[in-house]
Amino acid sequence: MVTREMIEEIVSRVLEKLNNQRTLLLVLTAEGVKRLDPLLFAKTLQGLQSFYQLSVLLSGRVEDKIRHILMDFGVEVIEETDCESLERVVSRAEAVILPAADQDTLARIALGLLDQTVSKVVFETLYEGKKVILCPDGRLSKPGIPQGLRCFIEEYLQKVRSMGCLISPLEEVKMVLTNITESADSDSDAEKCEEEIYCKKLLTAEDIKQMPQKVKHLVLGKGVLITPLAQDQLRTRGIEVVFRKGEKRG
Repeated sequence: MVTREMIEEIVSRVLEKLNNQRTLLLVLTAEGVKRLDPLLFAKTLQGLQSFYQLSVLLSGRVEDKIRHILMDFGVEVIEETDCESLERVVSRAEAVILPAADQDTLARIALGLLDQTVSKVVFETLYEGKKVILCPDGRLSKPGIPQGLRCFIEEYLQKVRSMGCLISPLEEVKMVLTNITESADSDSDAEKCEEEIYCKKLLTAEDIKQMPQKVKHLVLGKGVLITPLAQDQLRTRGIEVVFRKGEKRG
């Protein structure tokens, strides 16, 4: 028999799983969507949905075919008038992506204008130290643009880059997110590196094998001898040896 306690336990586990799932917020503007390739957009959603919980903010009237794609993937859709849901998702999102950043949106971000929901979301995300990925729409990235106009657009792109935004084609967004995650993991590992202090008279290869893998700095007392095999182990593991008198070896 299913009891109330069992139902509450199941609901609690589902909510916990959702809260722990990584979240992305995609922002679509009415102007940008006009030049968004539906097939490429669907393929991008499919690739991202394997790793993230997706939410999409719709700014302005978005074409029905894009809405149908979002429905097919079961993506949470947020209208810009739904301030409560938008605030919740922005606070949880690991990154914000503009799959089709149009010229007007790009200019507003570059100039620091906060008169529209999209630019407000972008700057709030940047202020929180999280990533914003801008994918210029088809018109901004197509070949054959006059040189003067291309330079004009590039100035805006340079400004948003200097603010911390990343610029990427839509088809490479998943790879960009992967690189961000790997970089963060690498920084985290670096912070966890430990220093080992060794005071015996002889340092052998066996001594090094017994040290934790996160040890990257080895401080030796004066007069400690290092065997040739131990030297090889130090080089293999990338451990820096520092003698207390300040001399570095290994």
